[in-house]
Amino acid sequence: MPQEYCDELLHLVDNVEPVPWPSIRSILTEEFQRSPDQVFAWIDPRPVAAGSLSQVHRARTFEGDEVAVKVQRPDVTIRVVRDLKRMRRALRIVPAVGSLAAVDRKALAGEIERWLMEELDFARELGNTLALYETANFRNEFRVPRPVEALCGRRVLTQEFLRGVPCSELIRLVGQGREDQIETLGIDRIAFSRNLIRAMLYQVFSAPVFHADPHPGNLIVLSNDVVGFVDFGIADRLDERLRNNQLRYVSAVFSGDTEVILKAMSDMLVFESADGLDVFRADFLEGMRRWRRDRDLPGERQRSPLAIYLIQMMQSARRNRAHVPVEILSMYRALLAAESIAFILSNDEVGLRQEARTFFTQLQFEAMFEQFSPHRLQMLSASFVTLLRETPGQLSRLLSDLADDRFVLRTQTSEAPEERRASNARTRLLVAAILFVGGAIIFSGLPDQIVGPWTLRTLGAVMLCGWFAAIVYMWARLR
Repeated sequence: MPQEYCDELLHLVDNVEPVPWPSIRSILTEEFQRSPDQVFAWIDPRPVAAGSLSQVHRARTFEGDEVAVKVQRPDVTIRVVRDLKRMRRALRIVPAVGSLAAVDRKALAGEIERWLMEELDFARELGNTLALYETANFRNEFRVPRPVEALCGRRVLTQEFLRGVPCSELIRLVGQGREDQIETLGIDRIAFSRNLIRAMLYQVFSAPVFHADPHPGNLIVLSNDVVGFVDFGIADRLDERLRNNQLRYVSAVFSGDTEVILKAMSDMLVFESADGLDVFRADFLEGMRRWRRDRDLPGERQRSPLAIYLIQMMQSARRNRAHVPVEILSMYRALLAAESIAFILSNDEVGLRQEARTFFTQLQFEAMFEQFSPHRLQMLSASFVTLLRETPGQLSRLLSDLADDRFVLRTQTSEAPEERRASNARTRLLVAAILFVGGAIIFSGLPDQIVGPWTLRTLGAVMLCGWFAAIVYMWARLR
């Protein structure tokens, strides 16, 4: 999108016109069944941030804790449901062109509806906050506010107040060329950007849940350049299988293993035609060839390999009418959002490209040491004892079968009959080619000086008959 549009939309994250205090006070009274003065020792009627769905007020509990009280806007659920219906009607009318051609529009509408309804579900957000709060206790680069469950409701969420500078304010200062003012605040933009990338990598690939909406309005710069995460309405979880698959894919991206990358992409995409994968593969490789050719040109932005591969995948998918399941993009959206913020703040000194190698190396070491955990060693010992107990009998049966000139190897194949016939046909052609090439090599090594022409012709006829018999034999055996 044009930068002017991006700058204007950025105001929606925390700089929307706030709801007047009397309306917010009424909502708090309905939720707690008593006035806010009886719930909090003090609450600021002016919001510290106002978004499109809710706004946040600073308050203090009777225990003396400073908290942030997040309150939904009046009737916001009704307006969201109404706008979602309009969106679905518009998607049925708008033709599948541009970026819409690469996405299943029905799934896209469902995903947007899921995001919005999850953001309005404060009970779910409370659970996400608790899960990430427990995870953040073991990390130094980011913090998650402690929720106050007793002061939460259907439209109100109360949690620890994180005192710092909103990341959106840093973005505005950089956009205005006032980086010196950031330094006067005692903020190291490079250190904060590095902590942000490391935090997102850890949450996605190691934590049970990750923040799936890390835009500047949901990030706070805390003391010592620690990243403060807020607003956990949109959070996602990766099951172990999906996490391992994506871990191998992202590792392959940074190692440059094109075949593994293409294999992972083919698992992500849904093709409309049988030859869609082959066409996509050629288009993708051509796009990457152009990128490698142009990446060193003056003024070319050096984005991370993950961003380049993902963008090229979307472009190739759009051109070849392949659909990208929107749920798979959740973690990439989060990682690339963090990288974009780090790019702006650090002037491209920090990004996924620089931090991912160190992170994945450390992750591999942790996985290796995990194999020697007491639980893993106990399972390994049990398997070893079973092997020692069963091996003598199995070895005795194997030697007995060999002594009787009998050896049976049971196999099971799940190939379809069509695939098996095609594979056999390729094998037969390969065997025939090897035999003919072998004959040509033998003939080329028998000059007329060694054997006479009649001898050579006779030998050639015998060998030709032998080759023909071998080909027929192999052909029959492989049918």
